[in-house]
Amino acid sequence: MKASQLPLGSQQDVLIEPRKSLTDEGLKDILKKCGLKITEQRIAILKALNSGPRYHKTAQDILDEVKKTKPSLGFATVYRFLKKLTQAQMISEISMGAGSSCYELKSNQFHYHIACVSCGKIVEFKNKLVENTLQEIVSGKNYKMQNQVVEIYVTCDQCPKTSNKKSIE
Repeated sequence: MKASQLPLGSQQDVLIEPRKSLTDEGLKDILKKCGLKITEQRIAILKALNSGPRYHKTAQDILDEVKKTKPSLGFATVYRFLKKLTQAQMISEISMGAGSSCYELKSNQFHYHIACVSCGKIVEFKNKLVENTLQEIVSGKNYKMQNQVVEIYVTCDQCPKTSNKKSIE
């Protein structure tokens, strides 16, 4: 897709490449890097996080998918494991304000999110201008950027507008 055709509105915006699904060995490597025991439950949770066209999933989405093969698995187990993976920086948590958080496997490329607070749709994109600006801010302070998170919260054009939602101007 050409930059001029992107729904994000800027010539600087580039949609990131679709993620490649990790193999079972790749999923086991995540657990090893975290110093966690490899269990069927943990692999099933990682597979759910790594599967399908939607890579931003809530803990409930993951639980619903895993319950198909592991019906005894509980929400608390999924949530605790996701928190461990987040702390180990193997996955990213995207906060949806007062709503549920979404999780995604860490990408090897910096990218940003536009998240609809109404329907939960998340669009990933890269933007050279944003990336350069963040790098300039950090380098001016003699820091080396390790990670970056840019999340923009919107009401998307497909969600009904309500009078009690205000935009930041």
